[in-house]
Amino acid sequence: MSLEADQDEGVLHAYALDEGNLLRHISGITESDRGRGFKCPGCGEDFIFRIGKIRAHHFAHRNSVGNCSFESYLHSAAKLTLAATYRECLQTKTPFILEFPRSIVCDCPNANGDRCHLGEETVEYDLTQTYTDVDIECSLGSLRPDVLLKGKSRQLLVEINVTHFVDDVKAASKEQIIEIDVSSEDDIDSLRKPRLSRYQSNVRVFNIKIEPYKRRIRAHECRKQVFAFIVYTNGKCAMANVSYGRLSIPRMVQDFKTLDPHKLIPGRSGREFIELVLEARNKGLKVLNCHLCRYHALEVRFGVRIPKAFCKLRREQVNSNFATECEAYRDDPKAYSRM
Repeated sequence: MSLEADQDEGVLHAYALDEGNLLRHISGITESDRGRGFKCPGCGEDFIFRIGKIRAHHFAHRNSVGNCSFESYLHSAAKLTLAATYRECLQTKTPFILEFPRSIVCDCPNANGDRCHLGEETVEYDLTQTYTDVDIECSLGSLRPDVLLKGKSRQLLVEINVTHFVDDVKAASKEQIIEIDVSSEDDIDSLRKPRLSRYQSNVRVFNIKIEPYKRRIRAHECRKQVFAFIVYTNGKCAMANVSYGRLSIPRMVQDFKTLDPHKLIPGRSGREFIELVLEARNKGLKVLNCHLCRYHALEVRFGVRIPKAFCKLRREQVNSNFATECEAYRDDPKAYSRM
């Protein structure tokens, strides 16, 4: 709980360092502690405690101290609290949890590395399993983190932000960093619990990457949308946005080719469709398309060939897939040459 004080008596504090340099909370102080020395975590000057029946229990400076800022007190108390909590977890073999969101992606064999996002789950990572020691304000090359969790092959930097955010040098160092905003003693109180969560608004991470969980799904269940040229089992051809799941149904699709719609040249999509139809036909696929029919003719307007299917028998433009239901359809190599 945060403490407030009258301006005349200065700031009331909930934390102090005892004679053994251990951080103590006012809630654990009793009359038996009279005569013991307590110091301010921020400036190191003497503290006294008041645990009367009228005002909130608190620590305060014995003498007026002009060079001790509340921000400095918060910063020191926060890092000491976090380090003490983590050290106790190591000693008692209690997990210290970092809660993190993890993406769930498909493990569809048709995705070709382009996984579709299936949602998100929360994972709990016990930091004590990797980081088996904790230190305060130690040097790490040119860096000096507030709290350093150390493991055999890696380390985790924890920065307490009261007035200064993680700077660009630390962020670009590739070291894994957790930054915790502290603006009141309530934030310090939360550090007495062995849990940090990425969902907390005052917790940020740098250079920590959580690999997505790959959920195995059957190919026809994949919802990833792609733009593709498709040859269906009935001989129909199409360029369309479709899911990988639909493309993987063998009774419906003979073959497909994924395309980048941004690379299609405006005004040439009809021509490119015809070229893909020819490519599929030359691969030996069953293709029934009016562009391959002997009764197909190229429409010419102002001397320009229009890449649309024109049926000489029906004497009209038709959808090129009309060939799948036309009894007069005849596949004719001469039709290819006219295109």
